[in-house]
Amino acid sequence: MRRNQGLAELRRYFWDSDVEALDIRRHRKYIIDRILEMGDEQSVTWMKKMFSAQDIRERVRDSRQLSEHSRHFWQLVFGL
Repeated sequence: MRRNQGLAELRRYFWDSDVEALDIRRHRKYIIDRILEMGDEQSVTWMKKMFSAQDIRERVRDSRQLSEHSRHFWQLVFGL
């Protein structure tokens, strides 16, 4: 797996970052947080393919980057 596989298509969510320098494993918290907060259906589908459900649930629970609105939405989606 490439370290930034598929991120180029999601560039609009990472306008403040060099997408080519992002590493899916090393920057997973940042990537998941950004998609949970601003992503669309396509980006969420990509996120679910690239990261474990455990990683995503952990970010819903622990992220300080999510708005309360987004956090509550994702808690309902993931049954947290």
